[in-house]
Amino acid sequence: MNPGLLDRVVEIWVYTVTRDSMGGEVEDWSKLKDCRARRIDNKGKENVEATKETGVSYVTWRIRFSSSIDQTAILKYDGYDYEIKSINEWGGRKAYLDLFTEKKI
Repeated sequence: MNPGLLDRVVEIWVYTVTRDSMGGEVEDWSKLKDCRARRIDNKGKENVEATKETGVSYVTWRIRFSSSIDQTAILKYDGYDYEIKSINEWGGRKAYLDLFTEKKI
């Protein structure tokens, strides 16, 4: 794949649990990394939930391989959060990852 196709910069966030000064657990999201990505739009759908029209957009993001990303992470781009639904290796030899994501609108 041409690396020039990785034309977007996305953020990968992970859910963390730390201890505060009193020993209590503090749960929060923290940024793992910024990375270059290619956006591949997939189909979407619309529903009516509790009398409110909602939509779901499915997007595949292709990034360089990283062993620190799993399905508990989220991807942020252009002010939206994308929930990672599945991760597939692409290109062989741990070259790239395809992150299949879902964005609720």
